[in-house]
Amino acid sequence: MQRGNLFSRTISATALAWCGILLLFLSTPGVGRELPVVEITDKTPEVLHIGAHAGVFPMQEDRLLGPGDIYDVPDSLYWRWAEQDTMPHHHSAWIKIYFINQTENTITRYADICHDHLKVEFFSADQKGKLSLVGKGGYLIHPNHRLIPNLDNLFFIQLEPGEKRPMFIRSLLKEEASTDHYFHLVLRGGLFDFIGREIHQNSLQSFLSGILVVFAVVGFIMFLSFRERIFIYFSALMIFLTIYFSSIQGLLNFVLYLPPDFMYSYTSSVALSGVTLFSYLFSSRYLQLAEKGHRLFLIFSVVAGLAVLLPVLRHFLPIASATGNLLANIAGVSFLLLLLGVAISYYFKGVREAGVLLLSSALILTGGITYGLALIGLFSTEEIFLNSFKIGAIAFSGNLLYGLFDRISSIQQEKIKYRVEREKSDELLFNVLPVDVAKELKEKGKFEAREFENISVLFTDFKDFTATASNMNPHQLVEEINDCFMAFDKMADKYQVEKIKTIGDSYMAAAGLTGDQVQQCENLVHMALEMQAYMQKRKQTRMEKGKPAFDMRAGIHTGPVVAGIVGKKKFQYDIWGDTVNTASRMESNGEPGKVNISRQTYHLISKTPDFSFEKRPNRQAKGKGEVEMWFVRYK
Repeated sequence: MQRGNLFSRTISATALAWCGILLLFLSTPGVGRELPVVEITDKTPEVLHIGAHAGVFPMQEDRLLGPGDIYDVPDSLYWRWAEQDTMPHHHSAWIKIYFINQTENTITRYADICHDHLKVEFFSADQKGKLSLVGKGGYLIHPNHRLIPNLDNLFFIQLEPGEKRPMFIRSLLKEEASTDHYFHLVLRGGLFDFIGREIHQNSLQSFLSGILVVFAVVGFIMFLSFRERIFIYFSALMIFLTIYFSSIQGLLNFVLYLPPDFMYSYTSSVALSGVTLFSYLFSSRYLQLAEKGHRLFLIFSVVAGLAVLLPVLRHFLPIASATGNLLANIAGVSFLLLLLGVAISYYFKGVREAGVLLLSSALILTGGITYGLALIGLFSTEEIFLNSFKIGAIAFSGNLLYGLFDRISSIQQEKIKYRVEREKSDELLFNVLPVDVAKELKEKGKFEAREFENISVLFTDFKDFTATASNMNPHQLVEEINDCFMAFDKMADKYQVEKIKTIGDSYMAAAGLTGDQVQQCENLVHMALEMQAYMQKRKQTRMEKGKPAFDMRAGIHTGPVVAGIVGKKKFQYDIWGDTVNTASRMESNGEPGKVNISRQTYHLISKTPDFSFEKRPNRQAKGKGEVEMWFVRYK
């Protein structure tokens, strides 16, 4: 009796299990049907969407099938394109698709699946059901580890004539991706078609990116040449534009591999923020907004700040991704519209730079709109249209570069004007001050007073100046004094003597402040003798014309002095000390047409073969007592 009960229970349990399996079988989409086959014939187009031929087998994380198990899963357990909405929540999936070669030749075609997969592995099955890995793809796989080192998820199919073979794809979708991405499969041309397409697509993208890089280099070179911040803003703008386009088009992965979430989210966000930041800095500097309109500049700065920060901060804010994208896009569009508004406003105010900025903004906006229309199918999907945004950015950049070259011309003119003014200022400074003093004053902004030994000081004075001047009108008097002093200045340059100053009709010079003091003392005596010769000749000429003329006394003394600059406004280089006073006494105790020197000067130049000396009787000098004096003349 117990055996009968056990048998009946066993039969009942078995029947219930079969009923459960039958119910599961009957409730599974696609039950009783094989997956459709992709037939490749001589008339198969170069691009064929094959998602409708694929089946998807979803897997839970605790029920994963490997390559050794999936081959035996019947087609009836795969979800089809039309049934994807009923697909249960799952961790990953296998995709299965059949291919058959209906041609008389061995064929090699390649296919690809969309980008929204973290990881995809492509397997080819042989006649015994053994799967072989033939390629990898997805965000988690570096491009260099794929079948072809690019960002496409590719696999190749090679079939003999009449051969039918299934391909298996193990996929791990991005968390936010929908299940329809399993079915975004496209069969394309042969290997050579693929190579040609890659060369065409990547060469165009690389060429366009290369233009932006060239613009960046040109901007940096211009910055080094002119040291204007606007050029470094332009260069940085070009760099961030290059990074942005390289990121959204996948070219950046060939240069720098970053974690997928960063590469496909943060990289483009940071690049977009950089583009906005340096667009703001460039346009503000280019239009000089801070100087021309403080309120407008403040509004522009606030909007630009939001447009810079939101693309990055949205990843860290406790808001939905879609909300973050919306806020970032609103800020970016607001910045662009405000930039256009500012450019239009300044353009109608007659600001030439605003026209350049307005045209540049219109070019990149046109490129972006064309790109968007191409993506939604309203324009052709040819490469030229899919790259229209980058082409618009290049036109934008090129027009700005043109504006900068125009800016260079004005900068050069300003620099030439500044150089001329600086040269005039330097010339005036070097006329007023000794060379060494002027250089130190330019470099340090001040000149430290210095003590010198054996400095020879020359004083000249017109005899009976007041009586002679009374015979001239003011204009004639000033003209006569000016002609004489200009002649003395030329002599000072000739003999490398430092003119100190003029006081009324008195001319003061010094020698020995730089160089050999004995030689410079001799030079000062040569100058004094030439000055007297000039005055004698000038007197003769004027007397012959019946015009009044001056006689001049000259005196030289040698000794220690202190030299420095006095004053802040109309500053003057001067020398002080008893030597200066004694030189003045040498002049006042001299005679017209002669050069009177002190004992110290005499001992310094007494062995000079060019000069002869006449000892004078000692004379009383004011404040000095008796002093020795000599007249010096040429032999």
